[in-house]
Amino acid sequence: MSGRVTLSILTTLQLPDLTAKDYDDYYYKALYLSNNKTYYNIIRSHIVDSCNQDNPKHPLWDLQRYTRNLESGYLLAWEKFLRGESPEHIEVMDYLTTQNSKSVL
Repeated sequence: MSGRVTLSILTTLQLPDLTAKDYDDYYYKALYLSNNKTYYNIIRSHIVDSCNQDNPKHPLWDLQRYTRNLESGYLLAWEKFLRGESPEHIEVMDYLTTQNSKSVL
């Protein structure tokens, strides 16, 4: 579970270079990050800049938006259960995106 959460966070932050496919890959990425001050500062700046976004708020820091998206996912899972469907991956459309495009989940 923690690996999926980490992957989700790195994807949201648009930092796919930090994802690791196995322990060795993780080790070497961590080593590179710790020994390369320039790379570290680029990554750090990117994360700090993501915190400063206001319009629209960055999805990782916008808790109300996150909660609405999570609740949408729960509702989709519950509806599948009530229909007697087997559990499977559920894709939740981002609340802000659907609000701006007038789409309905």
